[in-house]
Amino acid sequence: MGIGELSLVFFTAQKEPFPEKLICADLDYYVQYKLNKKGVGRQLFTPEAFKEYARCTTAKQIHAVCEDYRATVTLDLAMDSEDFGNRQIQCAVMVLWGSNSHVGRHLKPIEAWSLWAPDLRVGPFRQPLSRRTPPQPGL
Repeated sequence: MGIGELSLVFFTAQKEPFPEKLICADLDYYVQYKLNKKGVGRQLFTPEAFKEYARCTTAKQIHAVCEDYRATVTLDLAMDSEDFGNRQIQCAVMVLWGSNSHVGRHLKPIEAWSLWAPDLRVGPFRQPLSRRTPPQPGL
């Protein structure tokens, strides 16, 4: 994991309201920063789509995201540790990731998920180079 991904996890998992207050101080900047990722930047979003992302990014939504990260490093980790090797997901699991994403470039999602679910439907999506080119299945 790169420094950006690790710092996001540790930042958003901090006790409330610290991360919420900092993020919500400038929601427009936060949305622009999150959507301007290398290789998949804002140029892929129509102005209407970007406005919709901005409209949906609210203090309540940011709080929910932070709560999810807090659970990741506390409750989820404990529950996953207890389940590991003892329980698996008993239905088909679809695992998708962008071919240009951090997951696609640096992680091994098939290996990770196969430990938890015997019936995987997997594959990267080739991410478009422009918003005129829709994502294509990588399989």
